Amino acid sequence: MNKTVTINISGIVFHIEEDAYARLQDYLAKVRNKFSSEEGREEIMADIESRIAEIFSEKTGPFKQVVMMADVENVISQMGEPEVIGEESSSAKTETASDNTDHSGERRYRRRLYRDPDDKVIGGVCSGLGYYFDIDHVWIRLGFAVLFFVFGTGLLFYILLMIIIPKAETTTERLEMRGEPVDINNIGKTIKEEFEEFGTRAKRKGEEWKKSWKEEKYKWKRRRDGRSGADDFFHGVFRAMSRLIAFVLIFVGILFLIGLLTS
Repeated sequence: MNKTVTINISGIVFHIEEDAYARLQDYLAKVRNKFSSEEGREEIMADIESRIAEIFSEKTGPFKQVVMMADVENVISQMGEPEVIGEESSSAKTETASDNTDHSGERRYRRRLYRDPDDKVIGGVCSGLGYYFDIDHVWIRLGFAVLFFVFGTGLLFYILLMIIIPKAETTTERLEMRGEPVDINNIGKTIKEEFEEFGTRAKRKGEEWKKSWKEEKYKWKRRRDGRSGADDFFHGVFRAMSRLIAFVLIFVGILFLIGLLTS
């Protein structure tokens, strides 16, 4: 009889054997230490824990409610040890050649069909289909264009697929869409690339805003410097009249208040 503890991983509660829990804690500590200096380390750890929770959910059910040491070792074999990040994932080493190699001898992984939110024109359907069938996205888009302009069914078919096919929202789903192993190496690399892309977009937007502001400032200066003498005269008269009217209104208001107080 083994003692169990209750843990919460990515919002999901699991019952796990005490020795398996110690092994999992040690593994996550090593992973966190590995990414301690990386930008977006909290997002990386959140996605890694989310993937671990997915695997544990697959291993447990009505007839098996406790996560055991074998399950933790299976997670580690799929996710990879922190010491070997950057090398071939250990999950690739344990899978059979019939499942992971094609006739050319190149290693491949199971792909899942998602809509690609990072490379989309409307809903990312064409990009997702391109990844799934290993076809250039341009050909998929061209096919939908032919269906639309020649047969008139392309738009309806596209909308139907956009409703049926889920969008790849998490890092795990993006990796599965591209057919890449979901291990700590690829999760860390993907999130790092997302942070770098976000920083590049923010920098580009800042430069565009700064350039636009300088152009507007230059135009305003040209308009100001290009004003004629008549413009300056009428501008001065209008300003003087505005001040005179404001003074008269204030004076009349004061007289009105004095009248109310003395009546």
